[in-house]
Amino acid sequence: MSEYQIDTTRRHVFLNGLFRYFLRAGIGAVTGAVASLFLPCPSALAVQPYDTILNPVDGETYSAAVTVQFLAIDADSDFCTATVEFSKDSGSTWLTATLSGTSVISNLYCPTLGDTKTVVWLSKTDLPDTITSRVQLRIAVADASGTGPADTTQNIGIDNEKPALVTGVQAVANLSGAETGVYVTWNTSAAPDSSGYHVFRSATTDSRLSSRINASLLVDTRGCLDTTASQGDSQFYYVVASDTHGNLSDSSALWSAPNVDVVKAVSADSSAPTGRPRPGDTVVYSITVRNNGYAPAKGVVVYDYLPANTVFADSSTAASAQSGWSIEYRVTGGGGEDVWQTPMADSATMVRFTRNNRMDPSTATPSDTLTLKIIVK
Repeated sequence: MSEYQIDTTRRHVFLNGLFRYFLRAGIGAVTGAVASLFLPCPSALAVQPYDTILNPVDGETYSAAVTVQFLAIDADSDFCTATVEFSKDSGSTWLTATLSGTSVISNLYCPTLGDTKTVVWLSKTDLPDTITSRVQLRIAVADASGTGPADTTQNIGIDNEKPALVTGVQAVANLSGAETGVYVTWNTSAAPDSSGYHVFRSATTDSRLSSRINASLLVDTRGCLDTTASQGDSQFYYVVASDTHGNLSDSSALWSAPNVDVVKAVSADSSAPTGRPRPGDTVVYSITVRNNGYAPAKGVVVYDYLPANTVFADSSTAASAQSGWSIEYRVTGGGGEDVWQTPMADSATMVRFTRNNRMDPSTATPSDTLTLKIIVK
Protein backbone atom coordinates (compact mmCIF):
# COMPACT_ATOMS: atom_id res chain seq x y z
CA MET A 1 0.00 0.00 0.00
CA SER A 2 1.32 3.38 -0.97
CA GLU A 3 2.11 6.05 1.62
CA TYR A 4 0.22 9.33 1.26
CA GLN A 5 0.53 12.78 2.80
CA ILE A 6 -1.79 15.77 2.82
CA ASP A 7 -0.48 18.79 0.96
CA THR A 8 -1.93 21.91 2.63
CA THR A 9 0.16 24.37 0.65
CA ARG A 10 -2.97 25.19 -1.32
CA ARG A 11 -6.39 25.64 0.25
CA HIS A 12 -9.75 25.40 -1.49
CA VAL A 13 -12.84 25.80 0.67
CA PHE A 14 -16.25 24.98 -0.78
CA LEU A 15 -19.62 26.20 0.34
CA ASN A 16 -20.67 22.62 1.12
CA GLY A 17 -17.88 22.44 3.66
CA LEU A 18 -15.82 19.90 1.73
CA PHE A 19 -12.07 20.33 1.62
CA ARG A 20 -10.26 19.43 -1.59
CA TYR A 21 -6.83 18.00 -0.99
CA PHE A 22 -4.22 16.30 -3.03
CA LEU A 23 -2.85 12.83 -2.41
CA ARG A 24 0.73 12.59 -3.34
CA ALA A 25 2.04 9.07 -3.80
CA GLY A 26 5.72 9.20 -3.10
CA ILE A 27 7.27 11.22 -5.88
CA GLY A 28 4.94 9.91 -8.50
CA ALA A 29 2.00 11.55 -10.18
CA VAL A 30 -0.42 13.63 -8.16
CA THR A 31 -3.94 12.27 -7.95
CA GLY A 32 -6.80 14.53 -6.95
CA ALA A 33 -9.81 13.43 -4.97
CA VAL A 34 -12.78 14.89 -3.22
CA ALA A 35 -13.78 13.46 0.13
CA SER A 36 -16.48 14.23 2.65
CA LEU A 37 -13.86 15.50 5.09
CA PHE A 38 -13.48 18.98 6.68
CA LEU A 39 -9.97 19.89 7.74
CA PRO A 40 -9.59 23.34 9.39
CA CYS A 41 -6.44 25.22 8.44
CA PRO A 42 -4.60 26.50 11.59
CA SER A 43 -3.23 29.60 9.86
CA ALA A 44 -6.73 30.74 8.98
CA LEU A 45 -7.81 31.13 12.65
CA ALA A 46 -8.23 34.81 13.72
CA VAL A 47 -6.12 36.02 16.69
CA GLN A 48 -7.00 39.45 18.08
CA PRO A 49 -4.25 41.82 19.31
CA TYR A 50 -3.92 43.14 22.84
CA ASP A 51 -1.85 45.74 24.71
CA THR A 52 -0.30 46.59 28.06
CA ILE A 53 -0.04 50.22 29.28
CA LEU A 54 3.48 51.10 30.45
CA ASN A 55 2.99 54.83 31.13
CA PRO A 56 1.36 56.76 32.83
CA VAL A 57 1.99 54.99 36.10
CA ASP A 58 -0.85 54.25 38.51
CA GLY A 59 -1.09 56.78 41.35
CA GLU A 60 1.26 59.37 39.82
CA THR A 61 0.20 62.95 38.94
CA TYR A 62 0.69 64.48 35.49
CA SER A 63 -0.01 67.76 33.73
CA ALA A 64 -0.51 69.17 30.24
CA ALA A 65 1.19 66.89 27.67
CA VAL A 66 1.18 63.36 29.13
CA THR A 67 3.45 60.78 27.51
CA VAL A 68 1.49 57.54 27.01
CA GLN A 69 3.37 54.31 26.21
CA PHE A 70 1.90 50.87 25.58
CA LEU A 71 3.13 47.48 24.41
CA ALA A 72 1.09 46.32 21.39
CA ILE A 73 1.10 42.56 20.67
CA ASP A 74 -0.46 40.50 17.89
CA ALA A 75 0.19 36.78 17.31
CA ASP A 76 -0.32 37.28 13.58
CA SER A 77 2.06 40.28 13.45
CA ASP A 78 -0.65 42.38 11.82
CA PHE A 79 -0.86 46.14 11.38
CA CYS A 80 -3.31 47.51 13.93
CA THR A 81 -5.18 50.63 15.06
CA ALA A 82 -5.26 51.84 18.67
CA THR A 83 -7.90 53.85 20.52
CA VAL A 84 -6.97 55.96 23.55
CA GLU A 85 -9.73 57.01 25.95
CA PHE A 86 -10.01 58.57 29.41
CA SER A 87 -12.59 58.46 32.18
CA LYS A 88 -13.34 60.96 34.97
CA ASP A 89 -15.92 58.76 36.74
CA SER A 90 -14.16 55.49 37.52
CA GLY A 91 -14.93 53.98 34.12
CA SER A 92 -18.65 54.73 33.91
CA THR A 93 -18.05 57.02 30.94
CA TRP A 94 -15.19 56.90 28.46
CA LEU A 95 -14.20 59.86 26.27
CA THR A 96 -11.80 59.98 23.33
CA ALA A 97 -8.46 61.42 24.41
CA THR A 98 -7.11 64.36 22.41
CA LEU A 99 -3.65 63.43 21.15
CA SER A 100 -0.84 65.60 19.80
CA GLY A 101 -0.52 66.01 16.06
CA THR A 102 2.56 63.80 15.99
CA SER A 103 0.87 60.88 17.73
CA VAL A 104 0.30 57.87 15.43
CA ILE A 105 -2.44 55.37 16.32
CA SER A 106 -3.17 53.72 12.95
CA ASN A 107 -1.21 51.31 10.77
CA LEU A 108 0.83 50.23 13.79
CA TYR A 109 2.98 47.17 13.25
CA CYS A 110 2.33 44.81 16.16
CA PRO A 111 4.71 41.82 16.10
CA THR A 112 4.29 38.56 17.96
CA LEU A 113 6.75 39.64 20.67
CA GLY A 114 5.19 43.10 20.91
CA ASP A 115 6.40 46.62 20.17
CA THR A 116 6.31 49.76 22.36
CA LYS A 117 4.19 52.59 20.97
CA THR A 118 4.25 56.19 22.22
CA VAL A 119 1.59 58.89 21.93
CA VAL A 120 1.06 62.20 23.75
CA TRP A 121 -2.24 62.96 25.49
CA LEU A 122 -3.08 66.68 25.59
CA SER A 123 -4.73 66.53 28.99
CA LYS A 124 -5.03 70.31 29.28
CA THR A 125 -7.30 70.28 26.20
CA ASP A 126 -9.58 67.60 27.66
CA LEU A 127 -9.35 68.65 31.32
CA PRO A 128 -8.58 72.41 31.35
CA ASP A 129 -7.91 74.17 34.67
CA THR A 130 -8.60 70.89 36.49
CA ILE A 131 -7.02 69.21 39.48
CA THR A 132 -8.11 65.66 40.28
CA SER A 133 -6.62 62.38 41.47
CA ARG A 134 -9.24 60.13 39.83
CA VAL A 135 -8.63 59.79 36.10
CA GLN A 136 -8.20 56.53 34.19
CA LEU A 137 -6.79 55.82 30.74
CA ARG A 138 -7.89 52.93 28.51
CA ILE A 139 -6.19 51.64 25.35
CA ALA A 140 -7.51 49.01 22.96
CA VAL A 141 -5.83 47.65 19.81
CA ALA A 142 -7.72 46.30 16.78
CA ASP A 143 -6.85 44.53 13.53
CA ALA A 144 -8.99 43.19 10.69
CA SER A 145 -10.26 40.36 12.90
CA GLY A 146 -11.61 42.70 15.57
CA THR A 147 -10.71 44.60 18.73
CA GLY A 148 -8.74 42.85 21.41
CA PRO A 149 -9.14 43.25 25.19
CA ALA A 150 -8.38 46.78 26.41
CA ASP A 151 -5.88 47.60 29.15
CA THR A 152 -6.93 50.19 31.74
CA THR A 153 -4.86 52.10 34.28
CA GLN A 154 -5.81 52.56 37.88
CA ASN A 155 -6.41 56.15 39.01
CA ILE A 156 -3.82 58.73 38.00
CA GLY A 157 -3.71 62.41 39.00
CA ILE A 158 -4.10 65.35 36.63
CA ASP A 159 -3.08 68.85 37.70
CA ASN A 160 -3.88 71.48 35.10
CA GLU A 161 -5.03 74.11 37.59
CA LYS A 162 -3.44 77.53 37.17
CA PRO A 163 -1.88 79.16 40.26
CA ALA A 164 -3.63 82.28 41.53
CA LEU A 165 -2.82 85.67 40.07
CA VAL A 166 0.30 87.28 41.53
CA THR A 167 -0.53 90.50 43.39
CA GLY A 168 1.34 93.51 44.71
CA VAL A 169 3.69 93.88 41.75
CA GLN A 170 5.82 97.03 42.06
CA ALA A 171 8.85 98.34 40.24
CA VAL A 172 11.29 100.99 41.47
CA ALA A 173 14.59 102.39 40.27
CA ASN A 174 17.88 101.00 41.54
CA LEU A 175 19.62 103.82 43.39
CA SER A 176 22.96 102.15 44.04
CA GLY A 177 24.68 104.65 41.75
CA ALA A 178 24.16 102.88 38.43
CA GLU A 179 22.13 104.38 35.59
CA THR A 180 20.46 101.07 34.86
CA GLY A 181 18.49 98.60 36.94
CA VAL A 182 14.93 98.36 38.24
CA TYR A 183 13.82 96.42 41.30
CA VAL A 184 10.65 94.39 40.79
CA THR A 185 8.82 93.08 43.86
CA TRP A 186 5.56 91.18 44.40
CA ASN A 187 3.57 89.30 47.02
CA THR A 188 4.46 85.66 47.54
CA SER A 189 2.08 83.27 45.78
CA ALA A 190 -0.49 81.64 48.05
CA ALA A 191 -0.49 78.42 45.98
CA PRO A 192 0.68 75.48 48.15
CA ASP A 193 2.54 73.96 45.18
CA SER A 194 4.13 77.19 43.98
CA SER A 195 7.64 76.57 42.64
CA GLY A 196 8.74 80.00 41.41
CA TYR A 197 8.10 82.95 39.14
CA HIS A 198 8.75 84.40 35.69
CA VAL A 199 9.07 88.18 35.25
CA PHE A 200 8.29 89.87 31.93
CA ARG A 201 8.99 93.42 30.83
CA SER A 202 7.16 95.44 28.21
CA ALA A 203 7.54 98.98 26.90
CA THR A 204 3.75 99.30 26.61
CA THR A 205 0.66 98.52 28.68
CA ASP A 206 -0.11 95.56 26.44
CA SER A 207 -0.89 92.67 28.80
CA ARG A 208 0.63 90.10 26.45
CA LEU A 209 3.81 88.61 27.80
CA SER A 210 6.76 90.35 26.18
CA SER A 211 10.41 90.03 27.10
CA ARG A 212 11.22 87.66 29.98
CA ILE A 213 14.02 89.03 32.13
CA ASN A 214 14.85 85.86 34.08
CA ALA A 215 16.89 83.17 32.33
CA SER A 216 15.56 80.44 34.62
CA LEU A 217 12.68 80.07 37.07
CA LEU A 218 13.02 82.42 40.06
CA VAL A 219 12.64 80.03 42.99
CA ASP A 220 11.40 80.96 46.47
CA THR A 221 11.61 84.70 46.01
CA ARG A 222 9.43 87.79 46.01
CA GLY A 223 11.60 90.14 44.01
CA CYS A 224 14.43 90.53 41.54
CA LEU A 225 16.62 93.16 39.90
CA ASP A 226 16.20 93.84 36.21
CA THR A 227 19.78 94.85 35.42
CA THR A 228 19.10 95.72 31.77
CA ALA A 229 16.32 98.28 32.27
CA SER A 230 17.27 101.92 31.77
CA GLN A 231 16.16 104.32 34.47
CA GLY A 232 13.96 107.12 33.23
CA ASP A 233 12.30 104.92 30.57
CA SER A 234 8.74 103.71 30.98
CA GLN A 235 8.81 99.99 31.79
CA PHE A 236 5.86 97.76 32.57
CA TYR A 237 6.32 94.51 34.46
CA TYR A 238 4.23 91.35 34.69
CA VAL A 239 4.85 88.46 37.08
CA VAL A 240 3.63 84.92 36.43
CA ALA A 241 3.66 82.16 39.06
CA SER A 242 4.55 78.55 38.20
CA ASP A 243 3.59 75.44 40.17
CA THR A 244 5.51 72.17 40.53
CA HIS A 245 3.83 70.76 37.40
CA GLY A 246 4.70 73.76 35.23
CA ASN A 247 1.23 75.33 35.23
CA LEU A 248 1.46 79.12 34.85
CA SER A 249 -0.85 81.72 36.37
CA ASP A 250 -2.44 84.42 34.32
CA SER A 251 -0.36 87.55 33.82
CA SER A 252 -0.29 89.73 36.93
CA ALA A 253 -2.30 92.91 37.13
CA LEU A 254 -0.50 95.73 35.37
CA TRP A 255 1.88 97.76 37.44
CA SER A 256 4.29 100.18 35.86
CA ALA A 257 7.72 101.31 36.82
CA PRO A 258 6.66 104.94 36.40
CA ASN A 259 8.64 107.28 34.24
CA VAL A 260 10.14 108.75 37.36
CA ASP A 261 13.42 110.61 37.60
CA VAL A 262 15.35 110.28 40.83
CA VAL A 263 18.08 112.86 41.37
CA LYS A 264 20.36 112.51 44.38
CA ALA A 265 22.53 115.41 45.55
CA VAL A 266 25.11 115.25 48.32
CA SER A 267 26.33 118.13 50.48
CA ALA A 268 28.25 118.45 53.72
CA ASP A 269 26.52 119.78 56.81
CA SER A 270 26.93 123.53 57.18
CA SER A 271 28.72 123.01 60.46
CA ALA A 272 31.31 120.70 58.92
CA PRO A 273 34.62 121.99 57.57
CA THR A 274 34.72 122.59 53.81
CA GLY A 275 36.33 120.01 51.54
CA ARG A 276 36.11 116.24 51.64
CA PRO A 277 34.03 114.90 54.59
CA ARG A 278 36.08 113.44 57.41
CA PRO A 279 35.18 110.90 60.14
CA GLY A 280 32.54 112.44 62.38
CA ASP A 281 31.19 114.83 59.74
CA THR A 282 27.48 114.85 58.90
CA VAL A 283 26.51 114.54 55.24
CA VAL A 284 23.05 115.38 53.92
CA TYR A 285 21.57 113.52 50.95
CA SER A 286 18.85 115.38 49.07
CA ILE A 287 16.73 113.04 46.87
CA THR A 288 14.30 114.66 44.44
CA VAL A 289 11.62 112.54 42.78
CA ARG A 290 9.72 113.75 39.72
CA ASN A 291 7.01 112.10 37.58
CA ASN A 292 7.93 112.76 33.95
CA GLY A 293 5.20 110.56 32.53
CA TYR A 294 1.80 111.38 31.09
CA ALA A 295 -0.24 109.61 33.75
CA PRO A 296 -0.28 109.56 37.54
CA ALA A 297 2.31 107.26 39.08
CA LYS A 298 1.11 104.68 41.62
CA GLY A 299 3.04 103.04 44.42
CA VAL A 300 6.27 104.98 43.94
CA VAL A 301 8.98 103.57 46.18
CA VAL A 302 12.52 104.90 46.52
CA TYR A 303 15.35 102.80 47.99
CA ASP A 304 18.68 104.22 49.12
CA TYR A 305 21.67 102.26 50.37
CA LEU A 306 23.80 103.41 53.26
CA PRO A 307 27.24 104.24 51.81
CA ALA A 308 30.26 102.33 53.10
CA ASN A 309 31.88 103.61 56.30
CA THR A 310 28.83 105.64 57.33
CA VAL A 311 25.92 105.34 59.76
CA PHE A 312 22.50 106.98 59.76
CA ALA A 313 22.26 110.09 61.91
CA ASP A 314 19.88 110.05 64.87
CA SER A 315 17.73 112.68 63.19
CA SER A 316 17.23 110.67 60.00
CA THR A 317 13.63 109.78 60.80
CA ALA A 318 12.58 113.34 61.51
CA ALA A 319 14.51 114.81 58.60
CA SER A 320 13.13 112.32 56.06
CA ALA A 321 9.46 112.17 57.05
CA GLN A 322 8.39 114.54 54.27
CA SER A 323 4.77 115.18 53.43
CA GLY A 324 3.19 112.30 51.53
CA TRP A 325 6.02 109.82 52.21
CA SER A 326 6.64 107.15 54.85
CA ILE A 327 10.03 105.73 55.72
CA GLU A 328 11.29 102.28 56.74
CA TYR A 329 14.79 101.02 57.54
CA ARG A 330 16.21 97.63 56.63
CA VAL A 331 17.96 95.73 59.40
CA THR A 332 19.09 92.13 59.77
CA GLY A 333 16.63 90.16 61.86
CA GLY A 334 16.67 86.73 63.45
CA GLY A 335 17.90 83.97 61.18
CA GLY A 336 19.72 86.49 58.99
CA GLU A 337 16.55 87.62 57.20
CA ASP A 338 16.02 91.24 56.19
CA VAL A 339 13.41 93.10 58.23
CA TRP A 340 11.84 96.44 57.40
CA GLN A 341 10.99 98.58 60.40
CA THR A 342 9.97 102.16 61.12
CA PRO A 343 12.37 102.97 63.99
CA MET A 344 15.88 103.72 62.79
CA ALA A 345 18.57 101.47 64.30
CA ASP A 346 22.36 101.58 64.28
CA SER A 347 22.34 98.35 62.30
CA ALA A 348 20.19 99.77 59.48
CA THR A 349 21.76 99.31 56.04
CA MET A 350 19.11 100.69 53.69
CA VAL A 351 16.14 103.06 53.71
CA ARG A 352 12.87 102.77 51.83
CA PHE A 353 10.61 105.76 51.08
CA THR A 354 7.04 104.94 50.04
CA ARG A 355 4.75 107.49 48.45
CA ASN A 356 1.43 107.43 50.31
CA ASN A 357 -0.52 109.07 47.50
CA ARG A 358 -0.24 109.28 43.77
CA MET A 359 2.24 111.46 41.95
CA ASP A 360 0.73 113.55 39.21
CA PRO A 361 2.80 114.46 36.13
CA SER A 362 4.39 117.77 37.05
CA THR A 363 7.56 119.41 38.13
CA ALA A 364 8.82 118.38 41.53
CA THR A 365 7.29 120.07 44.55
CA PRO A 366 8.98 120.57 47.91
CA SER A 367 7.19 117.48 49.22
CA ASP A 368 8.92 115.41 46.53
CA THR A 369 12.38 116.15 47.92
CA LEU A 370 13.58 113.68 50.54
CA THR A 371 16.52 114.37 52.83
CA LEU A 372 18.67 111.87 54.65
CA LYS A 373 21.51 112.52 57.09
CA ILE A 374 24.44 110.22 57.62
CA ILE A 375 27.62 110.42 59.70
CA VAL A 376 31.02 109.45 58.30
CA LYS A 377 32.82 106.86 60.43
